[in-house]
Amino acid sequence: MRFPGGAGWVLGGALLLGLVLRLWGLDFGLPHTATRPDESFLVHRALTIAGGQWNPHFFNYPTLHLYLLAAVYGFYYLICLLLGTTAGTQDFLLQFLLDPSDLYLLGRSVTALMGTATLFCCWHLGRTLGGSAAAAAAAILLASTFLHVRDSHFLTVDVPAAFWVTASLAALVEYACHGGRRSLILGAILAGLAISTKYNAALFLPAMLVAIWTSPGGDRRRDLTLAFGLTAAAFFCGSPFIALDPGAFWRDFLFEWQHFGRGHTQQELGIGWFYHLSFTLRHGLGLPLMIGAIAALVWLAIRRLPGDLVLLTAVFGYFTVAGAGESLFVRYAIPLVPLLCVATGVALARLTEGRLVIVVTASLMMTVPTAIAAVTHDRLLAREDTRELARQWIERQIPSGARIALTGSSYGHPLLHPTRSWVQQRWEDVRRLGEPGRRLKFALDLPGYTLAPAYDLVELQVQPKPGMRSVRDISSVEALRTQGVDWLVTQSHPLPYAAMSPSLAGDLATLQPIVEFSPAAAHVLEMASFDPLDAYFLPYSGHGGFLRAGPVLRIYRITTD
Repeated sequence: MRFPGGAGWVLGGALLLGLVLRLWGLDFGLPHTATRPDESFLVHRALTIAGGQWNPHFFNYPTLHLYLLAAVYGFYYLICLLLGTTAGTQDFLLQFLLDPSDLYLLGRSVTALMGTATLFCCWHLGRTLGGSAAAAAAAILLASTFLHVRDSHFLTVDVPAAFWVTASLAALVEYACHGGRRSLILGAILAGLAISTKYNAALFLPAMLVAIWTSPGGDRRRDLTLAFGLTAAAFFCGSPFIALDPGAFWRDFLFEWQHFGRGHTQQELGIGWFYHLSFTLRHGLGLPLMIGAIAALVWLAIRRLPGDLVLLTAVFGYFTVAGAGESLFVRYAIPLVPLLCVATGVALARLTEGRLVIVVTASLMMTVPTAIAAVTHDRLLAREDTRELARQWIERQIPSGARIALTGSSYGHPLLHPTRSWVQQRWEDVRRLGEPGRRLKFALDLPGYTLAPAYDLVELQVQPKPGMRSVRDISSVEALRTQGVDWLVTQSHPLPYAAMSPSLAGDLATLQPIVEFSPAAAHVLEMASFDPLDAYFLPYSGHGGFLRAGPVLRIYRITTD
């Protein structure tokens, strides 16, 4: 494909900027695997697939991205064999259990590359709708947009799904504007791959209908049958066991549907559409870009060219449903971000009569607030967070074998290795509760799996699952002492995931922690805004004053011996 004039240089610069922002800090938190929720689900299921078990028995997500990760991990395994860095499957898995960083970093790299590739899709979509100046503006706007940059660091399915959606719409808009069955075929296949990455991509199917309806020439009935047939075929190629294991699919899919409707936590975030406008997009795009995007959508609605109608259907159709549920994660808005950047780029190009220098300058000025947020977030990601600092202190100061209690969710715990007796006990407990405990059993059976220092860990929860001996409801310091706990690690944070028993917090008010690790001063933490549904300990807005990610961690000595 040829890139006309200076627009090609602009695209190259935007791609380079976008790639740097998405790779900076990509190894955040590692080897801690819980610093970003959901990553471990994808890694472990992809490894299971790479090991030959093609049915993941997990359909909360479709499985295309799992198969993609499995292929990446399989290729990496072959490279390790050729280089002699692993002696075989058992050795490879042992290395993963000892330090999983490489596989997590590989998975995050796939997301970062797909996030960067989305800029090219925006360029193509913007060029079809408004020429080379619009294409350049769209790529520039997305390159440093905070929400897209932030989530391009995560081993999750949101940014990959947005890539497939944007690529599909680029082909469908070209079909709507110029016809050509090849564009329709490509757009339909890409739409199927998008839905096979994340179910909510199906909300963009009405845009395909509009593209078929507005496209010049062609047989609408035949094109409709072709498009939806190819979409379904691509979907099932990426997620074949949805058809082969329908019972498991419906179980997990209905859970996700009910979860969307009833909400993730008991927090009330208000009307979803207003919340996504006033919080998610306000801070995810930055105020200038959000206002520009809204104005651009209004102008496209007035212009009403065939490609405009496809883009408007995609944006408003998705936004209408995304704001209707009770689960209002900010990541749910990610598929909209590239499309809003394209709409803004097209409007800027029209406003400036396609003068590239003016369009580029205006685009860069519009992205200043969101680019500052993206750079600040990356800088914080690249620093050791409080969980890593606490781990290092514990391993230096507390002898192996000590009994350590931890409050709050596992997302905020420092990464501490459990003793072999703890692993054995946990495996027995989960087996008694009817769970397979495959990873625990594998660790027990794998020769050479020894970690030091290792600790006898006790997780403190308000409502622990019955039968779990390593998870307790202990709400006083004295009770901790009677249970043989030597040390206590507490976490506090505006997010609810760091909460602990009020009675235990009252007891601790009379004690002085030996050491404290904090990401920011108390008043800075309180002023920052976080995604309240997500156990991600970096703010969504208000990064100023932060030194690093993580909850406030305090370490207490419970016993005096």
